Amino acid sequence: MKKILFLSLMLGVVISGCTVEKSKPATEDTSKESNKQIAESKTTAPESKVDWAAQIKEVSGATDLTETEKADKIEGLARKYTKTVSETELNEFQTYVVNEYKSKAYLTDIKNDEYMLTNIFKAVVIEKHYDDSEQLPIDKFAFDFYQNSKYTYRGADTVDSDSVKSNEKQMNKALEQIK
Repeated sequence: MKKILFLSLMLGVVISGCTVEKSKPATEDTSKESNKQIAESKTTAPESKVDWAAQIKEVSGATDLTETEKADKIEGLARKYTKTVSETELNEFQTYVVNEYKSKAYLTDIKNDEYMLTNIFKAVVIEKHYDDSEQLPIDKFAFDFYQNSKYTYRGADTVDSDSVKSNEKQMNKALEQIK
C-alpha cells in the first residue's frame, strides 16, 4: 500500500512538473508573438494611405458592376478619403475640377469609366470636406460638378438635359464668386 501511495505521489509530482515547464515556454512564445504583432501594427498603421487612383482603376475595370454600382463604390471611397485628404491635394482636386469644367471636357467622354469615376471621386472629396453651412462657392461648385458627372455617367441624365444645364448655370455663378 505504501508503495502504491508513494508511486502515485511521485507520478503526480512528475506530471505536474512536466506541465509547468511545458506551459511556461508556450506563454513566453505567445507573448513574444503578441509583442511582435503589436510592434508591426504600430509601424504599418501610419503608412496606410489610400491609393485612390489604383482603386478607381480597379473599380472602373470591373465587368461585373454597373455604372451605378461603380459610382456608388467610388463615392463611398471618397467619403472615407475626405477625412485624410491634405490641403495640398484638396487644392489640386479643386483646380482639376474647375479646369475640367472650364474646358468643357468633363462631360465629353461619359463612357470612359476611369475618367468619370475620377471626376466623381474628386468632386465628392471637395464637397464633403467643407461644411455646407459655410456656403462656400467651391463647395457649391463641386456639388453641381458631382451631380452632373454622376447622373450623366449612370445614364440618368443626358449631357444636354435641363437638369445638367441648370447645374451648369449654378456652377457658373459659383465660379464668379471663386474668382
